[in-house]
Amino acid sequence: MAKFSAKTKSNKPVAAAREETQSAAAFLAAIGREVRRHRAKRGMTRRQLAQASRASERYLAQIESGAGNPSVSVLRAIAQALDLPVAALLPEPAARPALDGIADLLAQIPPGELPALARDIEARLARSAGADRGRRVAIAAARRERRHFARQL
Repeated sequence: MAKFSAKTKSNKPVAAAREETQSAAAFLAAIGREVRRHRAKRGMTRRQLAQASRASERYLAQIESGAGNPSVSVLRAIAQALDLPVAALLPEPAARPALDGIADLLAQIPPGELPALARDIEARLARSAGADRGRRVAIAAARRERRHFARQL
């Protein structure tokens, strides 16, 4: 009678697979948060977004909750319905929430006050990093905000 010895297997492949699964789940949850945030920012209901993107409400609910795994073409349709580049629905580095918060605050400022705000930002940047760099950054920010407000109108 032959004896078989039990070989112990390493848990590394299992742990790596578990970590990858958790990472993918976090990524999908972040995409869902971005879709929900942009939809809410535009005052759209899930039904309106579903109609505009030709996705079902149920599927959008799954995406927004992080349970759905949208294809690139579905993300593209959602982004188009929200009038955004597809990249806006993808999670970005940690600085993104702060920038989004600033953009939300800027959206509340009456357009007539934006030039003065741009000058204030320019002056602050000029003090901290040199006048030339500050002017370029303020001009670029003002251009971005004009595009942002034009999209909202």
